[in-house]
Parts: sequence; structure tokens; C-alpha cells
Amino acid sequence: MLMASAPALALRALALVAVVWVLVAAFPAAAATSAASVNDEEEAVVIEEDDAGSLRITTRDPNSKLFLNGVDVLQQLAEQRALLDQIQRVQCTLAPLIDTTTLAGVGSPAAGLYSNAVRANNGLIYGIPRNADNVVIINPLTNTADTTTMASPALLSASDKWASAVLAPNGLIYGIPGAHEAVLVIDPNTNTFNSTAIVVGEPNETKWQAAALSNEGKIYALPVSSSTPILVLDTATNTASTLPNPLSTIGFAWTSAVTAPNNDRIYGVPYQASFVLILDPATNATDVTTIMGLGGNAKWASAALAPSGLIYGIPLNALDLLVINPFTDTADRVPLSQAAPGTPKWWGAVPLLNSDLIVGIPHAMTSVLVVDTATNATREVHVPGLDTDVYSRFIGGAVSLSNRVYAMPFDEDAILTIDGSCL
Repeated sequence: MLMASAPALALRALALVAVVWVLVAAFPAAAATSAASVNDEEEAVVIEEDDAGSLRITTRDPNSKLFLNGVDVLQQLAEQRALLDQIQRVQCTLAPLIDTTTLAGVGSPAAGLYSNAVRANNGLIYGIPRNADNVVIINPLTNTADTTTMASPALLSASDKWASAVLAPNGLIYGIPGAHEAVLVIDPNTNTFNSTAIVVGEPNETKWQAAALSNEGKIYALPVSSSTPILVLDTATNTASTLPNPLSTIGFAWTSAVTAPNNDRIYGVPYQASFVLILDPATNATDVTTIMGLGGNAKWASAALAPSGLIYGIPLNALDLLVINPFTDTADRVPLSQAAPGTPKWWGAVPLLNSDLIVGIPHAMTSVLVVDTATNATREVHVPGLDTDVYSRFIGGAVSLSNRVYAMPFDEDAILTIDGSCL
């Protein structure tokens, strides 16, 4: 039975945090102890500040309990964690897991509204316009969507404007041109955008789709057409350059790209190509021969990085996950627990925070795909209330700091929200 209220839990948490301050005040000499004293066999407990400024309490036995005036502090923390988990489970039964009505009316249906979304450093989520006349601003704290602050008639002058977007180290969001002639640069600090400063091609020509950020701060966008080069955006200087396209015949070879943190190489996940693109930002070299033999059409349209460092391609027409191992430069196809042949399934891969789960965004499906990257198990969660006449429903999305996923409407007129903490 739940007895503790949210305020009571908050007070308890504050009391537990205060333990640290009590310890520091009670043992000022110990707090200044050097790291060497931790190895002193005569020391029963050491309180010290490490080089990073963190306070560390070290005992000879890692299973020792921590008592303050007779209270077992670690046991109190465990009980509080269990209570919070219990409250979370109750909340998940009361609130809707998936919602398609709260953020409705963001545009005309069947319009190919947005292409993706990015969470900025301020916690707001910005939807990237494909055919919409605005950059939609989603506030997860109020669960509202603003389609007027960053609207402009100029955005109606072109279709298929920007195909994806990346958050750069400078805090700006860079929209990658689909058919627009320039990069979209969004400043979340002022909620303004610029769509003229970085011109990279002719208007109304399909150019790039997938993009990823290298560890050095440059964005690499992969081409849609075999005649288009790889785009390189230097976010430190807001300038663009290009690299040769390693292909000569295949269009829409890769529609998603992920940077592997272990080697800083960018992996292009095959859509029409039968091989993974490996791009090394350190040398600008490209490799299309190491991971091959991945046949099929429109296989995986999106991908995400798992906590393990593996890259997961989410199936559009494929009947399996693509799991790329950047540590060995190999790939496996993992069959879905439930497969739906012949249907464009999911377009968008959103990893949850502090979780092994990746959420697949429903494109033609009426269900969300949930991938447990710890076990490679998959399951589907039904999305209620969808119009069966709509084919391309949602595309791409982003997760809020509270682990709520916001999926962008393609031919729907509402933003899909998914409570990731309840999956």
C-alpha cells in the first residue's frame, strides 16, 4: 500500500542528501585526507575529496552499512527507490502510455509535415519542417506544441526542405537539406532560425538524408543521389565542404547514420545499399566493403546507438533488426519477435535515457516497436485511435529529459507522445 506522498518523499530525499553535509562537518580532518590513506590498513573509514571534486566515503569492507544516529542510510535509500518505483507503476496504470490527442492540430493531414526532431540543451524539442511552414517547438514540461513562434511564409516556398537535423556542440541545431538550397540553422536560445546563410546547392534538388556528428564537432551528411557528394558542416565556422561520394549508381543508399563513440567513425545504415558505409572523420576515408551482403529494398530507415556501443537499425521493410558492432566492424540480422512482411513498419529510432530500450516510431504500422538492446528482444505496443486511411503516419522523434518520446507527424496532424518510463 502506498503511504508516502510526493512531498514526503522529497523531504526524505533532502534529509538523505543532508547526511553528506553532516559527515563533512563532523569529520573535517577526514575530508582533507589524501588518497594514499585509503590504502592504510589501519583506517576503518576514509572521507576524502578526489581530484574531480567528488566526495568519497571508503570503507575496508564494501558491504559495510552507513549509520547516522542509528539510521541505516543505505537501507533508507533502497526503500525510497522501491517506493518511487511503486509510485511509477501506479502512475503508468492511470495515465495513458501513448497519446495522439493532446498535441493535435499541428498541421494539415497528408502533408508530409516534419522529418525529424531534436532536443536542444534547453530541454525543448524542435521539429524539423519537411513541408510544414514552421519549426514546431515542443515544451515537455507543459506538454504543448508551438507552431507560430518559428513560422514563416518563406518556408512554404519549397517542399522536402530538410531531411534530418543534428545538435552541434555550439548549441545550435543544423537541419540537413533535402531539397532546400541551404542548411537550416536553429538557435534555441532565441527561438529563431536562418535558412539562407549556408547555401550548399540548388533548390528543388534532392540532396542529403542521413547525418551524424563527429567527435570533433563536424556534421557529415550522407547523399541521397549517387551524383551528390558527402556534405561536411564545420559548426565552429558555419562553413560547408564536400567529400567524394563512394557510390556511382545507387540512390537512397543510406537514410540514417550513427557515430560510434569507441572509434568516432560514422556508420551509414543501408536503405537501398547492400553494405554499411563506414566513414572515418579523422581521415575522411570511406569504406563500403567491410560490412556487405545486406540485400533487400528499403530495409532499415533509421538507427540508434545502444548503451553497449552497438548500433541498431530499425526495420522499415526488413523483417529483422540490423545490429552493427563498431568494435569488430561486423553486423548481424536479428529477426523480430513479431514480423509484419510487406509493410513499411517503423521510421525513427529513439533511445530512451538511462535505459537499454530503443523506441521505433510507427510509419505505416499502428504500433510502436520496443527494442531491448540488452537481450535483442522486441515487442510492439499498440497505438490507439489512429486513422486506418493514413499510410505514412509518423517519422523520427526525440526523447525529453523525463523520458517521454515525441514522434513527429508525417501525414498525421498530431504529435505522437510515448511515455518511455512506462514501457
